[in-house]
Amino acid sequence: MTLLLIDTNVGKQRVADRVHEHRLHFPVADWAHEEFFEQLVAEEARPIWDPAGIRVGQKWVKQRPRNEILDLVVLNYAARQIRATTDLNAYRQQVGLPPV
Repeated sequence: MTLLLIDTNVGKQRVADRVHEHRLHFPVADWAHEEFFEQLVAEEARPIWDPAGIRVGQKWVKQRPRNEILDLVVLNYAARQIRATTDLNAYRQQVGLPPV
């Protein structure tokens, strides 16, 4: 098994960009309620500056106590990128399973 490291900062930025651009869509469902979306946008990127006043990065800061949905969406996005296909049979072949 291969160990893959996930850069959650990049994932959070991609999710935040898509939310801001209205490019992240969810179905009308009982699980997609107000708390779901509050958790999705529960963190904010804040810049990190060095002593000379040069921006050297950013950190994600919680704006509310719960942010599990953001973490789950980031991990699902990472899983989709790792899988890198929408073809189920190609994926099954990639992981050594027979086609359906």
